[in-house]
Amino acid sequence: MMKINLRIWMFVKALPYVEVFLFYVFLVHGVFTTEALTMYPLLIIVTVALLFLLKRKRDNIDEFAQKLLYKADAICLKGAFVIMLLLLPATVVGGDTSGFVMGELISGAICLLSILRAIIFLIVDMRGMGDE
Repeated sequence: MMKINLRIWMFVKALPYVEVFLFYVFLVHGVFTTEALTMYPLLIIVTVALLFLLKRKRDNIDEFAQKLLYKADAICLKGAFVIMLLLLPATVVGGDTSGFVMGELISGAICLLSILRAIIFLIVDMRGMGDE
């Protein structure tokens, strides 16, 4: 049985975050039609099934990969602080900013962080750990 590479697995794990962001944006802007609202739960079910199927076929996370994952998570945590600090003035000072726009910005930031996590893991895995 062929094993799924951990690099690919990291990008597959980012799919639900991208779907939630797209769902929120489309829902706020009223793009959804009746057909789209019936197809979106089917897309979510297929994605969850894909995650469960690929989870059984992925490589085991060894100690080295776990350290790489911790390093990628630490970098993304710093990025999350920066992104949320950039969004803070818009919520406090910007009285014209609606809740819908802030929801888009926050869900977009979460989506961006999940994709960046996969990219950072890929880069760190290709380079190796280096000196700590």
